[in-house]
Amino acid sequence: MLLRIRFQGGNDFRKYADLAIQNGDNNITAFQLHQATERYYAAILLVFTDYKPKIHDIVELGNQVGKFHPDFATVFPRSTPDQERLFQLLRKAYIDARYEIHYKIEKEELQYLSDRVKLLRDLTERICNERIAQFTEE
Repeated sequence: MLLRIRFQGGNDFRKYADLAIQNGDNNITAFQLHQATERYYAAILLVFTDYKPKIHDIVELGNQVGKFHPDFATVFPRSTPDQERLFQLLRKAYIDARYEIHYKIEKEELQYLSDRVKLLRDLTERICNERIAQFTEE
């Protein structure tokens, strides 16, 4: 039940991010993408550990879920300075996109991050369903 709630919550935040980007609300889009990322990570943690820590740090959450399947570690590559910069824009969106007047993110940057969050969604659904299927086989 909690898995469905977290996963659907991620989908809802993605849906609102799509609407915000169409309306040119870049900071809101960034915040919504952060929230979607956090919800997908929570769904993964619930499936694999039956626990979700009460943190919002997508760096820490991403490190935790990366241990369960190697594909999760590929969602937000950070091997180039630009990839790292874009990931940091997403990470900082939780607070800065709402409260920091100097936070700025462009539509092209949001589109890249949106594509990465869609990948996370797809991987979350596939890998979590595979893991759940293992429980029913046992």
